[in-house]
Amino acid sequence: MKNKYSIGIIIVCIAFFTMSKILFMTKFHSIIWDEAVYIGMGKYIFSQGIVGLWETFRPYGLAFILGFFWKTGIPIVMAGDILILLFSLSTLIIVKYLFDNEFWDVLLYVTAPFFYLYSSYILTEIPSTFFLILGLYFFIHKTNYLLTGIFFALAFFFRFTHILAFIGIILFFIIRFFQKKLVFKKLLYFILGAIFVLLPFAMINFLVYYPYSDSFLQALGYPFFMASEHTSNLAEAVPGTLYNYFFYIYALVNGNWLFLVSILGLWLFFSKKMYKQEGPLLLFILLLVYFIFHTSIINKQARFLLQFLPFLVYFTSLGLKYIQAKILKNNILIFFSVVILVVLLRIPINQERIYYEWRTYEPPKMYLDYFFYFKNNPQKLPILTADPVFTAYSDELFIPYYFHVGLPKAGYIPWEENISTGTVVYSPRAFFCETTNFSCIEKKNSIIPYLEQNYIKSFEEEYFGNKYYIFTSQ
Repeated sequence: MKNKYSIGIIIVCIAFFTMSKILFMTKFHSIIWDEAVYIGMGKYIFSQGIVGLWETFRPYGLAFILGFFWKTGIPIVMAGDILILLFSLSTLIIVKYLFDNEFWDVLLYVTAPFFYLYSSYILTEIPSTFFLILGLYFFIHKTNYLLTGIFFALAFFFRFTHILAFIGIILFFIIRFFQKKLVFKKLLYFILGAIFVLLPFAMINFLVYYPYSDSFLQALGYPFFMASEHTSNLAEAVPGTLYNYFFYIYALVNGNWLFLVSILGLWLFFSKKMYKQEGPLLLFILLLVYFIFHTSIINKQARFLLQFLPFLVYFTSLGLKYIQAKILKNNILIFFSVVILVVLLRIPINQERIYYEWRTYEPPKMYLDYFFYFKNNPQKLPILTADPVFTAYSDELFIPYYFHVGLPKAGYIPWEENISTGTVVYSPRAFFCETTNFSCIEKKNSIIPYLEQNYIKSFEEEYFGNKYYIFTSQ
């Protein structure tokens, strides 16, 4: 295909993506759980613990940027929306230069429903993966291993599961070593770049968490070690053995059937001996490492696909480019491309339309009454909360107690153990119990009687079949 047609399709894709997202941002952003945590942590960092919320197992990257915008007086939700849009657009641009498979890379990204949908959420998947592919760009095209180390570490700083990128690149260097290639200098530069980012991260962890750690090593990586426990989150478990193993394959193909062409791309990788080239070999190793890890853990969510979507896009676009050159012979490619573009753009439109219509220009009643409660009723004491969403809309100090099923109390965050609190937020949906875990269910059922006996019920309402409560001290 002539380059001008390829560029034209890329421009259409990016323009469509940008305009639709800007229109989407004109509606009220109903913040969800994980978004609220990063917003609360940002406030907590830049207020030095006066307002916001803290979770010990979260990375600092996104929270730090959000907190900076909040400190400067910019509305934090609006800042987050713009930030994620910029990361998303930057991802599309870098993907084009990283793989350079005509227009297919960008087209596959834009038409992947999970990318399209979660580019409207203030979450870590897209920013962290941007730094990952930026590191890959400097590795493959610039052979700058120092910058690769820096950007891989930044990806980890935004999302801990990108430790997998380090595992992948170490495996890559081991394979290259056995292929009798010189790797030590490259590996040294990579390590130096990673240390440049990870050393300050480790020092901050040590200063904050050493008094609460069992060892020096645990203190250096305290949030990372705490986060590892959440790979076994039963609340996000997938039912059925077969579905469990094929969860991500199903989610991928169900979102966009063109990803089936990745099979052809993998065949080309082996048949053309592309594994002898550094770039394709590294991408293949990373795909295996990310896919095996995410398939093996209990906690499965479709948005986790975003972390290894670049590798899937590469092998799929490799196959599509082969079809374009060898099978279609380019003679009907322009017509074919337009048809594919029109058909595939319907996928994110339909995916987003459901959510877009759920968003309203005015805040939903649940947000006005419940999540805006402390915005309209400021508190003198910190608030024990079973839901972090409040922190997105009010500048109060929230003490989370939703990590384990039990009576509301401070202390799950080590230094908050002796904090005096007043108000308690509770909702049964915040606590997950397996149907066979009778001890957990008994503890959960005891919470409401305890609150009613020791506090005054200030708010009770039901939304979408779930009960929500706010109790104030007597």
